[in-house]
Amino acid sequence: QLLEKSAQDLEEWSSLLKGSNDYSIERQAAIHSASRLLELETKSYKKATCIPSSLAARKAELESSAYAAWVKARENDDFSSFAPSLKQCFDQAKEIATLQRTDE
Repeated sequence: QLLEKSAQDLEEWSSLLKGSNDYSIERQAAIHSASRLLELETKSYKKATCIPSSLAARKAELESSAYAAWVKARENDDFSSFAPSLKQCFDQAKEIATLQRTDE
């Protein structure tokens, strides 16, 4: 509910900024800055909320296990043993990037 409210607030603020009729240079500069900030925050919000919690949990687990595999590979000077974990990390990063991709 809080996330839905935040999304609604972002949309409302964006509409208010775009609807301004004050054309003074200072006001337009402030509106432009606020609009850009709002645009960046909206993008950040969408990027952060598009990842399902199950994927976020899998990501945390993979990061932990991959780090352990990396430490072991370094100790044993056997970096090929880390390759499967590294591949999983890249595959998961691609999955997340696909979810976060925006066509603007």
